[in-house]
Amino acid sequence: PDELKGKDVWGTGGDLGISRDGTHAEELVVPATAVSIRPGNISAELAAAAGVPFVTAWSALVDAGRLQSGEWVIVSGAAGSVGAAAIEIASARGACVIALVRDAAEPSQIDRNRVGAVAQSDKNDLADVVRATTHGSGTNIALNGVGAVIFPAMLEALGEHGRMVVYSAVGGREVTVDLLALYRSQHQLIGINTAFVDATASARILTELRPLFEQGLVKPLPVVERYRLSDAATAYERVAAGTAGKVVLVPDSRFRS
Repeated sequence: PDELKGKDVWGTGGDLGISRDGTHAEELVVPATAVSIRPGNISAELAAAAGVPFVTAWSALVDAGRLQSGEWVIVSGAAGSVGAAAIEIASARGACVIALVRDAAEPSQIDRNRVGAVAQSDKNDLADVVRATTHGSGTNIALNGVGAVIFPAMLEALGEHGRMVVYSAVGGREVTVDLLALYRSQHQLIGINTAFVDATASARILTELRPLFEQGLVKPLPVVERYRLSDAATAYERVAAGTAGKVVLVPDSRFRS
């Protein structure tokens, strides 16, 4: 369409590379509804690194979690990319964040200006930190991007009418729930599968994120490594080995060392 001609755009989606092959290419045909105008203050590489984490975080916090200004949110995996994006979004929308990290090595990777408190899984101190930080009221939302291993602590940390949003089970799949406590506290357990958030749905989210980026209310995630598209296999090996930031692929014709 005319309104997209000559424009810098961005996009992502579970159908690009999960349910559809062939997306590691210099050119890709998608519906016009599957792209969004890119924020004018971030590069294509930063936009590429932002797509999956920010769409996942938005889907969990805003679409599923119904985040409201002033609410308290626990963000698990806070030192990771989705966790970092969730902290950015929650802060930009006026929420208060309690970051849950794995151990003492991870708090330094978090923007402490964006969080009210930090808890550590290896200390099993989440409930104590939440009680102290919220003056005993508990949190409104808990983002569980880990799984069963942190489920009991996150459920305990929820206040009345609290919502837990689960979007990963890498840390275990099965849990035991006290149904009496669940309904008396009027808790809600919500599961989301972002593999089904396709490119068109993602474009809607990216459009809502654009003004937040352009106004500096959220910042993109750092790109730590860049690879030519022809070196994609090497890039995946690097990611599998573990990185402290995002890795991007750049078409060979546009790669500048």
